[in-house]
Amino acid sequence: MSESQEAGFQAEDDWGDFRKENRRQRQKREQSTPRPGYLIELSGQAISLDYLEYRILQFLSDRPYKAFTKRQIVAAVNSPQHPVTEETLDRHVMTLREKLGLFSDYVQSVPYVGYRFKE
Repeated sequence: MSESQEAGFQAEDDWGDFRKENRRQRQKREQSTPRPGYLIELSGQAISLDYLEYRILQFLSDRPYKAFTKRQIVAAVNSPQHPVTEETLDRHVMTLREKLGLFSDYVQSVPYVGYRFKE
C-alpha cells in the first residue's frame, strides 16, 4: 500500500472521529439548552408546560364546558413546527393532566367525543 493510500485512510478516520465528536458536542448542547416553554400559575403554584400542552389548555379553556372532538382540537393546535395527530393528542393531554396535578380534573374526557374544560 502506498503512502498516499495510507494517508487517505488516516484522513477518513480523522474525519469520522471529527464527525462523531461534533455530534457528541451538539447533543450535549441540545440537552443543556432549555426548551422554550410556557409558565402558568395556578393557586400560587408555577407549572411549566410545553408548547402543545399550553395550546391545548388555552384552546379548551377559552370555551369552557364545550366538548370538542379530537379532530377539532388537532386542527386548532397543529402546526408544522409542532405536529400533533389524533393518535398523539391523548398522550399530550395525559402529560398536561400530570403537570396540572390537583387541577387535572379541569381537563375532562368526554366519552365518544373528545375533551372539554371545566371551570
